[in-house]
Amino acid sequence: MLRILFFLLFLLSVTFVHADSSVELLMVGSFHGDEVSARSGEYWMSLVPCKEGACLEGVELEVTLEHDPVIDNEKSVKSGKAISFRKDGIGIAHRSQFLVRASFLRAGPVEVASRSQSVGQLFPGQRFYYSLAASKVSYVVFASGQAVQDEYEYVTIQDYCFNLTIHSQTQKLMCMKGIGRSGQVPGVVWAGDLDRDGKLDLLLDTSNHYNVMEKTLFLSSLASHGEHLRKAATFRTTGC
Repeated sequence: MLRILFFLLFLLSVTFVHADSSVELLMVGSFHGDEVSARSGEYWMSLVPCKEGACLEGVELEVTLEHDPVIDNEKSVKSGKAISFRKDGIGIAHRSQFLVRASFLRAGPVEVASRSQSVGQLFPGQRFYYSLAASKVSYVVFASGQAVQDEYEYVTIQDYCFNLTIHSQTQKLMCMKGIGRSGQVPGVVWAGDLDRDGKLDLLLDTSNHYNVMEKTLFLSSLASHGEHLRKAATFRTTGC
């Protein structure tokens, strides 16, 4: 009876951790000031290339105020924020694929998914195939939607959806009503096992406009019943 009680308490603790785990996503670069809430001195994880394929490295964030040529009228004004970091006195921010902060992520090697096609934009009808060495599961990422040509012969996409299929079970990860003339098609930025649970995680480009950068991280360890992945965090910035 006591063993059963301890087991139930363990399950409750695991459920609580996953339910309350907050995830933050960030990129290295220069952004408008109101797009970045992170501060210098914060501890983040940076995904970088390494001999194992990819590794999460702990870094101390540097957030520097800088002139924003789009918003700041005078050169002396600095409302923009530059995201970088240093490790062991050496500037290595240029190696970072993305930055992530979550209590359950640890430094060390991360498996990168094998894929049938290079990461990139995913148009309706296209399919990307992924696999992980630790699993015999086949992951299929595909886009659905309808291409429509308007009276000016511009092609737009209606009812676009980004889907993930595992064992014939499909989950719609994200959908949008339409992608117009000034839009761009979403795609895969990175695929692998970021949270080390043996299942596929995805970083997607979910923007549908050329002047907007929107990266969204989906993690398998946060998925609930009936899901393959769950949206964990989004980092969105605009250009001019």
